[in-house]
Amino acid sequence: MIGIINAYRLGGEVFDEASFELLTAATGQIGLALENARLFEETKTLAITDGMTVLYNHRYFLECLSREFERANRYKRPLSLIMIDVDFFKKYNDTHGHPKGDDVLRGVAGILKKSVRTSDIVARYGGEEFVIILPETTGEAAFTLAERLRKEVESTDFPGGETQPLGRITISLGVAASMEGVTKYPDDLVKNADNALYRSKEEGRNRVFVV
Repeated sequence: MIGIINAYRLGGEVFDEASFELLTAATGQIGLALENARLFEETKTLAITDGMTVLYNHRYFLECLSREFERANRYKRPLSLIMIDVDFFKKYNDTHGHPKGDDVLRGVAGILKKSVRTSDIVARYGGEEFVIILPETTGEAAFTLAERLRKEVESTDFPGGETQPLGRITISLGVAASMEGVTKYPDDLVKNADNALYRSKEEGRNRVFVV
């Protein structure tokens, strides 16, 4: 059942058979239109969603970043980006198998999603990498969030985490903030966050680095 239509006559007269048939035909068309609208919205959602983690996908991330970057520049508002990588994920996959690895990615995705504001955009960047767009957020505030995410993942008991080099499932994070006159394009912000992530991994992983 999609919904209910309640029809009545102001004078209280009984509907005749012809009126009933007309109403039945109309509700059938309305129901079909509503179902088509629902399927359209479902298709749109699938097109922008990563099937495994149920986060936004890479393509939608790029669209959102471009839009938020333009808005931040136009109104001179802060914008930050966090790039995240699951530490030693290949080793975990090799040890426990891809299905268990997928469970870890879904678990990390869930932690990221529940820890941000509704205005923030969390996406799967690719493989074991995630990204978060933070509108109206300074680099300092983004670092605070990133550190909270790092601790949350580290404190979660993922099955098999004890076999990892750090004894837990952990993440490394890179934080970058858009700077007027310096960050000229959305790609610059991604590159800066990626460089910060690289520094986090280079310095031992399970840490946050800011550029």
